[in-house]
Amino acid sequence: MKEIYLVLLFCLSSIILCPFIIQISLQLNLCDKPNHRKIHSFPIPFTGGFLIILSIILGLFFIKTEVIILILSIFSILFFFLGFLDDYFNFKPLMKLIFQIIFVSSFLFIPVIHNYWIIVCKFSLINFIVNLFWMLLIINAFNLIDGVDGLALMIAIIAFSCFIIFAKGKTIGGYYMLFIILGSMIGLIRYNIPPAKIFLGDNGSLLIGFLIASYSMIIISKMYVTYSIFAPLTVILIPIIDVFMVSLKRIKNKTSIFKADKNHIHHELLSLGFTQREVLMILGIITSFFSIVTVLHYN
Repeated sequence: MKEIYLVLLFCLSSIILCPFIIQISLQLNLCDKPNHRKIHSFPIPFTGGFLIILSIILGLFFIKTEVIILILSIFSILFFFLGFLDDYFNFKPLMKLIFQIIFVSSFLFIPVIHNYWIIVCKFSLINFIVNLFWMLLIINAFNLIDGVDGLALMIAIIAFSCFIIFAKGKTIGGYYMLFIILGSMIGLIRYNIPPAKIFLGDNGSLLIGFLIASYSMIIISKMYVTYSIFAPLTVILIPIIDVFMVSLKRIKNKTSIFKADKNHIHHELLSLGFTQREVLMILGIITSFFSIVTVLHYN
């Protein structure tokens, strides 16, 4: 019952607080301005990540404090601020990637985190490289997929729901925080679906990407199932496919892989004439299908 209460409490908190965040953001001009790449036609607040990070901070008072939770919370704040500064100052992609590498590397060097690394072998350098690549891949996949109202948040809600199922019956660090984050995202999506009243912004997408990357490592380390790495990977298949397809197209066109364009899955669907809501529904159904198959296979 505690899990249900946490989801309901933080869902309700997000629903109540979000209009205030929107109003304050508009007053402070913390808004995403329209341009040739974006599909909205007027400024919209980019502060959606604030509700999630606030829920994480407040959640520390509702659950037992574990070392892993404190570490996740600290690095969540770092990724939130990195995204917020990027939203405000519009960092160059390479600069943002350098900061991500610094943060993720610092995260992976913490001894407690070694217990949750995806692979553990004699060659520690291989361990580090694989886990660094894994986390950077997921973080940037969620950052890039956030191009249609509600898409990144919807996939994240499905992913966290699956993580909770994977974690059930297993002693994993930060178990109750999963419900807090899920609740805050469910409350937030009410204002993020088309037409969005608030965007996740980079502050939200980088934060969610980090949380999913971190929790996927934790889940994998506790599943004790052959090829368990494919469980979280399949759940977030759409963002992973998207980042690889876009990168290949940019390489083929001999353009920088860091250069923004409109070749993402959601852009392609929009160009075919689908509305934002229809794109959200199509990708939501695909993600749900793979998630259900994955949950049935690994449980």
